[in-house]
Amino acid sequence: MRYLANLLPLLMITGCGSPAAPEVMVTEVWARAVAPGQTTGAVYMTIANKGDDGDRLLAAKASVAPSAMLHRSTTTNGIVSMEMVKSLDIPAHGKAVLAPGGTHLMMTGLTVPLSPGDRFFVDFTFERSGHQTASGKVAVAGAR
Repeated sequence: MRYLANLLPLLMITGCGSPAAPEVMVTEVWARAVAPGQTTGAVYMTIANKGDDGDRLLAAKASVAPSAMLHRSTTTNGIVSMEMVKSLDIPAHGKAVLAPGGTHLMMTGLTVPLSPGDRFFVDFTFERSGHQTASGKVAVAGAR
């Protein structure tokens, strides 16, 4: 009986665990083809989180460029501008869609031309989920 009395508080503590961790998955990674000699390009994707807790994308690195940064495009009075975004929240049971005309991963210093059908990789760093690598495909210029 004494054993059960000592075990009960321990069971109560372990039963009150923290919320489930995020379950982040990066899918639908793609970039548009670029003109010969062009040194910048954008990557688009969907980041879904099936977990019970949110996460945050902190950084990304593309295999085809030495620099990749999150940017957001906005249009005000017909003028398009871009601003750097430090991080991107991925809500619990939600998703973030990076798409043309909105948030995207801007690559600078492309080391190879991006031609339709080419494949590339992007390494993502999340605040809670750690690192994840996803494969992307180059679409024709003007796609989507």
